[in-house]
Amino acid sequence: MTTTVSKERPDSTILDGTSNRAGPVRIALINMPFAAARRPSIQCGLLKAILNRAGHQTDVFYFNLRLAAALGHELYSKLADNQWLSFLGDWLFGAAAFGPRQDELLYLQTSGAAGHQAHVGLNEAELIELRNRTLPALLDVWIGETDWSVYTAAGFSCTFDQNAASFAFARLLKERFPGLITVFGGANFDDDSAPEYLRKLDWIDYIVVGEGDQALPTLVQRLQEGLSGAGVAGVVARSNGHVCCTPAKIVPDLDSLPDPDYDDYFAALNSLGQRSVLGAASPQLPFQGARGCWWGQKHHCTFCGLNGSDIAFRSRNPRLVYDELRRQSARYRTLKFIATDNILDMKYIDTLFTWMRDSRHDYNLFYETKANLTRAQIRTLVQGGAKAIQAGVESLNTHVLRLMNKGTTMLLNLRLLKWARYYGLHVAWNLLTGFPGETLDDYQAQARLIPLIAHLEPPGIADSIMLEKHGPYVISRDPFYRNLRPASGYSFIFQESIDLDKIAKYFDAERMAGDWRPAAFEELNRGVDRWNDLWRGDKRPALVCQRSADWMRIEDRRDPGEPRTHWLTAPFASAYGACLETAQNAAGVVQRSRESGEGYSSESDARGMLGEMTEKGLMVEENGNYLSLAIPVNPGW
Repeated sequence: MTTTVSKERPDSTILDGTSNRAGPVRIALINMPFAAARRPSIQCGLLKAILNRAGHQTDVFYFNLRLAAALGHELYSKLADNQWLSFLGDWLFGAAAFGPRQDELLYLQTSGAAGHQAHVGLNEAELIELRNRTLPALLDVWIGETDWSVYTAAGFSCTFDQNAASFAFARLLKERFPGLITVFGGANFDDDSAPEYLRKLDWIDYIVVGEGDQALPTLVQRLQEGLSGAGVAGVVARSNGHVCCTPAKIVPDLDSLPDPDYDDYFAALNSLGQRSVLGAASPQLPFQGARGCWWGQKHHCTFCGLNGSDIAFRSRNPRLVYDELRRQSARYRTLKFIATDNILDMKYIDTLFTWMRDSRHDYNLFYETKANLTRAQIRTLVQGGAKAIQAGVESLNTHVLRLMNKGTTMLLNLRLLKWARYYGLHVAWNLLTGFPGETLDDYQAQARLIPLIAHLEPPGIADSIMLEKHGPYVISRDPFYRNLRPASGYSFIFQESIDLDKIAKYFDAERMAGDWRPAAFEELNRGVDRWNDLWRGDKRPALVCQRSADWMRIEDRRDPGEPRTHWLTAPFASAYGACLETAQNAAGVVQRSRESGEGYSSESDARGMLGEMTEKGLMVEENGNYLSLAIPVNPGW
């Protein structure tokens, strides 16, 4: 299907005669702030490898590293760290992209950015100075350092707060090198926003929507021949008085993709000085095992808008991933890798991670996973090099998790956190609120649970969900969210001519609900704050158990002010041990005890013992299933 909107500038369809040549063309790929400085862009690295394979010359410019060196790694890291929640990064480049405004103080005081100022460490005057003078001056310097006339096209990959910086740089390029073709792509562009940007921003020539692995090389081939890119699948272009776009093609076979080329990143890092850009940190190399989300294909999480139309799950041959990690480690002399996958392909546990475990390489990997991993799976991940995961925990309440379509439960989430702590695996997660159908008890129960699990890794934050463009709540216009509108920060960045309803990825709304909600959320937030405070101390909270043949000792240091020791004798020790690995009901405890020769007289007796230990806060129960909270001391348990 082709979509069209009215055009507000002449078509840019044919290159001039100097660029119309049969030989390879030269392409610049540009990675702007506020992309993280600690890792190269997998989008730019992969596209460079694809274009080079097609015979073109491709250079990647890491201006995010240039800004990190100019501002200092600490300030840059803070600015790049989740500032897209208030659009602070886009706002800082907004003046360079769209011109000065008179509402700067109003933005800093009302848009949510005020909460970030203390984190960043800059006051209002310093942020305004950065926006109006420092950053525009740096853009001028960066433009002047390169002869851009040698390039046929400049491509910008935009994710999170990269739009305004990329728009500003592209505008300057077009003013000084009008023959240079500008191409945009990345997660920030979709079938609604791309035509709107192209219609309103005349310094953009093309926008690639969706996966660019096939669309960009095809577009470059058309440019090489001096032709328009209109009609290329996945490319938004001006043609015959309209802005047109034909649907993109997804890459069905990820195994055909080359290794990303990160040479330009490391060249820039070495030129600028790694310490000036990263401080004491070291680079992480992005790699890709899969695209899309296998869980979302079956049960789209109700708040998730990450994948848009590209939710179809495709996975690479794990042997190819294993070989790529080996090659990239050798090429760039690093062991740190970060998977860009939205979700771990579960077959990788028995293949990729098992091979890495057996190879005994010292890889350090980050992956996103579901939360219902077993102890054995967590052990294999850790032994295979996983040092950190982002798990879809999201809540410690089964009812809320069902509202999310998460496919997990409170007990499964606790099991993940428990065994991750045992194996030393860092779990990044947030506790989310604000769902249609939630109840007061859902949040009071979580607040009561927190002191019992203080020894498990806390969430980064507890906060209400963001409403994302491609999330089911926004798509369905769920009546729970009244007055749905683009997030307020957008109006402080873009000129009035741009339709914010079309370009917005995040939305504000009033949530329907009773008087209980603010108070319950505040109680839960206080509990999460206390939980995080305990983990900042010299000694983290602990709840550990030691077992003998006939008894068990549980050392309870969850509350540093009230350390306790619990002694369990048989059959209590046996019942507690039966629920250590995963949750069991009374029948399961009886069966396990009989298998070990310790047999209980009845399920009723087992249920009574489990209930007594739950009352002491040593276990948690849900729907007749019990999970022991203590972590074994024995490292080989």
